[in-house]
Amino acid sequence: MKILLPAPVLMALDQLERGGHEAFVVGGCVRDSLLLKTPDDWDICTSAMPDEIKACFSMCRTIDTGIKYGTVMVIIDRMELQITTYRLDSAYSDYRRPDQVFFTPSLQEDCRRRDFTINAMAYNPKGGLMDFFGGLDDLNNKRIRCVGDANERFAEDALRILRALRFSSILRYRVEENTAFAIGNNKQLLKRISVERIACEVNKLLMGDNVERVLTEFAEVFGVLLPEVSFCTLRKDVSGADVWKHTALSISKAPLDLPVRLALLFHEIESDPPHSALAARRTLKQFKYDNDTLQKTVSLVENQSIYIENSNASILRQFKRFGSDIFINLLELREACLKGRQIDREQLNLVIACRKKAMEILSGDYCWSVSQLHIDGNDLIEAGLKEGVKIGECLDLLTDHVIQGYVKNKKEDLIRYVMNILDMDSQTSHIGH
Repeated sequence: MKILLPAPVLMALDQLERGGHEAFVVGGCVRDSLLLKTPDDWDICTSAMPDEIKACFSMCRTIDTGIKYGTVMVIIDRMELQITTYRLDSAYSDYRRPDQVFFTPSLQEDCRRRDFTINAMAYNPKGGLMDFFGGLDDLNNKRIRCVGDANERFAEDALRILRALRFSSILRYRVEENTAFAIGNNKQLLKRISVERIACEVNKLLMGDNVERVLTEFAEVFGVLLPEVSFCTLRKDVSGADVWKHTALSISKAPLDLPVRLALLFHEIESDPPHSALAARRTLKQFKYDNDTLQKTVSLVENQSIYIENSNASILRQFKRFGSDIFINLLELREACLKGRQIDREQLNLVIACRKKAMEILSGDYCWSVSQLHIDGNDLIEAGLKEGVKIGECLDLLTDHVIQGYVKNKKEDLIRYVMNILDMDSQTSHIGH
């Protein structure tokens, strides 16, 4: 079995071997290569001690990124390579990182400390694939299994619980029975993990093809992670359907858009959209989501039940109200919800038709915001707009009237139209002073 390695990686392995040391690529890059995927990065493990690693690469730039744990970053041809000494880990008192590490000359012992068998394989061109714990077999059988005792692996680093679920979701692998049992036993340890790291794993998990199965099979884990969700995992809706199962299925039907999938996670967390939106805001703040993701997600949850109509004017009004991106996201959310319920075909067809029309509008020459008018405040002033008339309100009114089809979005037509309004005795009912 041969893995094609980038030139800088081959150079690094060769340099370490020239120095009299063993060296292998290890972990996720081996897994991804065997799955015929391009690795995001390449990690190297070696029998060389950290100072020996630096000596081997004295001609390169090196950075002591994790020297305490035996890791040196080496930069070769602008590629960053993490090179780590074979090691054993001590106790993990914080359930995240070892209190201290011990270096070892054994590749097998280094692989033994890793999380899952599919991440515990190593490779170099001369020695081939080194698979001490059945990782290749698990890869072929689409199985997530801990190296050694699963309870020990999760007690060492509780984030591995979410990593197992993330791999299951993304790779469409099942979690092996003993590993799944240990996840249930150790789920409370997740409370000790930083919210930022949890959010990162949850985001990736939600984007997986196998997300429905993971959410339903491990509902109790999400009850621990997201207290706001815990009640949702047990609740039935007015029709008697299982709310959490509907949530999981809806997420699986949604596009790969994080705010949309997060919104679906929270969309029925409470009894109505406004309360669900408040719960979503509380949770996303707690998990330190960036403001853009938070605001988009909360807006989607809050407005999930808006009235929709398959007409240009209606869709343009919604574009004006929410912005085109958010409104299309609302349609995507509604479509996923309806597919998750599998009961209202008429409504589903309406939403699909609205989304199709919305995309057509986006690709056409339509106006739904003041910035798209073929006129601005200076044009109105030059045309002799009467003193005291509020320019902004005038432009906003013109936008509404263009949407309704009362006037075309042409400069001359718009100026003539607004001046006619201002000349009317009832102008104050249209435009404020």
